[in-house]
Amino acid sequence: MTESLQRLNNLWQEIRTSQVDTHNIVRVREAAAMVATSRWMYSSALERKETRGMHKHLDYPEMDVNQQHYLISGGLDRVWVKAEKIKKLEAVGV
Repeated sequence: MTESLQRLNNLWQEIRTSQVDTHNIVRVREAAAMVATSRWMYSSALERKETRGMHKHLDYPEMDVNQQHYLISGGLDRVWVKAEKIKKLEAVGV
């Protein structure tokens, strides 16, 4: 995953410094959005200390039921990831 994220980061830098082809602006923006989303996804997967979904960790091969938080990611030129606790919803009286 680290190598893939590095490739995505390099691709993002290439996108940021390239000339925009105004004839294909929609396709260019779609491609940039896909690269941005991929960077958030891989950065979050590397932060997660368990195997979950399609992200398989050799060092954390199982799902960990003790990890009760969300990982939120964002940023464009510099991707960030932070954990946020899951808020328990109490049942409303019926």
